[in-house]
Amino acid sequence: MVKIIYWNVQGALDLGFNCPFKLLIKKRRLDIFAIMEPYISGFEADNIIRRSGFDSSYRVEAQGFSGRIWILSRDTMRVNVLVFSNQYVHVHCAMSDGGGSFFVSFVYASLDAMKQCYLWEQLMALDPGSRFPWVVGGDMNVIGSISERRSGSQH
Repeated sequence: MVKIIYWNVQGALDLGFNCPFKLLIKKRRLDIFAIMEPYISGFEADNIIRRSGFDSSYRVEAQGFSGRIWILSRDTMRVNVLVFSNQYVHVHCAMSDGGGSFFVSFVYASLDAMKQCYLWEQLMALDPGSRFPWVVGGDMNVIGSISERRSGSQH
C-alpha cells in the first residue's frame, strides 16, 4: 500500500508545524509527503527538507501568491515530474519494487476564479484515461458554502 499525505501547513516555520511534521513522518511511514503553503524557500526550505529524512524532493517556489508546493518522497517510489505550473505538479510514480505505477497531481489552486478555470482545463488534459490510476489532491481553494468564508467579500 502506498501512503501519501497532502498537508496545507500555512507556514513551515510556525511552531505548530515541526512536531506534527516529524510525528507524521515517524508514525505513518509515508512514501510521499506533499506540503502546500510552506511560506518559505531557499536555504530555510532546504534545511527542513534535508532534516525530514526523505530521499528526494521537488519544489515549486512561490510566484506572488501561488505556487507553494513541496513534494518529498522515499526511495520506495520513483517519482518523475512530468508537468508543473505554479498551481500543480503532475508526476508519474512507480513503486521501486516493481509493484505498479500511477499518476498523481498535487494541486495548490489559485484564489483567482479565472486561474482556477485554467487549472481545471490543464488537469483534464492530463487525464491518463482508465488504463492508469490517477490521484488528484491538494488545496483546491474552493469554498463550499458562505459559512466557510473567513474574510473578504460576501459576493
